[in-house]
Amino acid sequence: MVLPEKDKKTLSVEQIRQANKWALESSQFGGYRVIVIPQAERMNASAANALLKTLEEPPSACVFILSTDNAQRLLPTIRSRCEAWPIAAPTQQVACEWVTQQVSKEVSPQVAYLCQSEPLVMKAFIEQGHEKVFKGLLESFIQVVTNGQTDVSSWMTTLIKSDVAVDVQLSWLWLVLVNAQKQALGVTDDTTISEAKQLAAHFDYQTLYQQAQALSELKQQLSVSSGLNTELLMTNWLYRF
Repeated sequence: MVLPEKDKKTLSVEQIRQANKWALESSQFGGYRVIVIPQAERMNASAANALLKTLEEPPSACVFILSTDNAQRLLPTIRSRCEAWPIAAPTQQVACEWVTQQVSKEVSPQVAYLCQSEPLVMKAFIEQGHEKVFKGLLESFIQVVTNGQTDVSSWMTTLIKSDVAVDVQLSWLWLVLVNAQKQALGVTDDTTISEAKQLAAHFDYQTLYQQAQALSELKQQLSVSSGLNTELLMTNWLYRF
């Protein structure tokens, strides 16, 4: 399995070259060699090109499995050499029922919404105490954007030093902003997040939409480049409210 190195956001060309070497080796038991690359979209350009060379002339008895949440971020030439197996997420109801059985605790539709109905993510969300982290993040976020940008520095410090990865917390905020857009249009359902109502009451739909789009672009920037100043980019985004 090929995973990003510690504190790295991308898969390097060295890692893919090592995987290519594994592909050429003989299996210990004479069977197939299976090389799994989760989050394949994290390959940088050099890594993707290195993998492409192997896919163009694949070794015998070897299978590469690439998983991704965003296939469009893979090189078209890599996609063209792979067999696509779309895997749909379970319904919200099925996910909630399964996780409820696993954690012996009623799981709300809001948790499913924040975890995009991914059962294992939902289970980890509850077991690792992320509900409390999410509530604290959202409460302080609302105070910052509705009270004249007060305590921005303090909020940023909490965000960056949290045990929960920054990209995960930004995904939560993006989902809350999307939820607030629905509420600004008068749409409510069982995934409605109560704190998002405050945002919908304070900002118009256009502002919420633009900020959600800007946050999505910011998340994309941070995911592909580890050298960016997260605090500076986030602060700039906050001041657009």
